[in-house]
Amino acid sequence: MHVFGTDKWIAVRNDTHPDTLGGKVRFFEAVTGHPSQETIFDWTDAVVDN
Repeated sequence: MHVFGTDKWIAVRNDTHPDTLGGKVRFFEAVTGHPSQETIFDWTDAVVDN
């Protein structure tokens, strides 16, 4: 998923299909005038967690 704005954009990417165990979720953020940042989250089963 990508979201673009005037001063900022974000992207969320999964290393694997959401139904597949394992992998990572990567969150990218870029703000105008600043270096982009990446945050990596461990995979979790969102259906079970909710």
